[in-house]
Amino acid sequence: MSKTINFWFAIIFCFCFNNGYSCINEYEEDYTTLNGSYKHITKESEGSDGYYFYNETDKFALYDRIRALKERKDFKGKSDYAVVLMRLGEHKEALNVLESLIKDHPNEYNVVVNLGTAYELNNKPELALKYISKAVKLNPLSHNESEWIHEEILKAKIALKTNPDYLMQNSILNLQIPHDIKAYYKSLDEKKKLQLFEVKNQLLWQLKERISLVAPPDPIVADLLFDFANLIAITESIEIAIPLYNQSLRYLPDNFNEILERRDSLIRMTYWTGLRRYAYLLSVISFLAMVLFFFIKRNKKLKAKKELTMQAIETL
Repeated sequence: MSKTINFWFAIIFCFCFNNGYSCINEYEEDYTTLNGSYKHITKESEGSDGYYFYNETDKFALYDRIRALKERKDFKGKSDYAVVLMRLGEHKEALNVLESLIKDHPNEYNVVVNLGTAYELNNKPELALKYISKAVKLNPLSHNESEWIHEEILKAKIALKTNPDYLMQNSILNLQIPHDIKAYYKSLDEKKKLQLFEVKNQLLWQLKERISLVAPPDPIVADLLFDFANLIAITESIEIAIPLYNQSLRYLPDNFNEILERRDSLIRMTYWTGLRRYAYLLSVISFLAMVLFFFIKRNKKLKAKKELTMQAIETL
């Protein structure tokens, strides 16, 4: 029942003012000052089935912070300054700051990864991939070991520059999840199931900032949401996945019809599953009612027979 209820409240989206990406790292993340700016994707509560997408960026708080960071002379302060610039949409200025920092700090993880993101924001995916890949080597455990997803996103962006129809024939993560999700899940061994759980958690991590900062339409986000919905349908429940398919459609994916067909088939599946469940429950109730009816009828017969026997005894 809780999953059915969460179906109606599974996703809450608030859209931000500029494009942004998941590999942004700060040395001093001031959550209090930014009033929850970084709470983008969470579960409603421990054990909840619903996924909620938030963006609560306080633009005025960012301006307050950037004024303080602008006076910093150390490289950490300058790197954080560049991050806030990116959050405010000042992508070119952020890139200039980070390009100057990388000269003296070529192996500083935050500087490297932020530079990669700045290049992506400035529509330079080749350079972005170079620095994101370097950042992965410097810190492979960062972001729940999910940076391989960012690399795949950048590869897709590079492919899209020469082939605008790339996402019509390809998926960013190439998970190859077939239409019949239930049969597919049953065919998997435990190792593959565990891998899918890990990919789901890593994709959630990557989506948490990207989705909160990228307004539709965006085929990259749409493709990632489609994969995330498929993984949720496999590892958690179809009811929770359906609103995610809706959000993927809202981002106008290149394979719009495929996602629409997948969503509708799963809606039909949940409808018939629910109908069968209610039919089974009705049959159980009917059976119990029949048992009760025959039990009451039998008791009446036994009572009437007993009364006749007592009357016969009294006449003797």
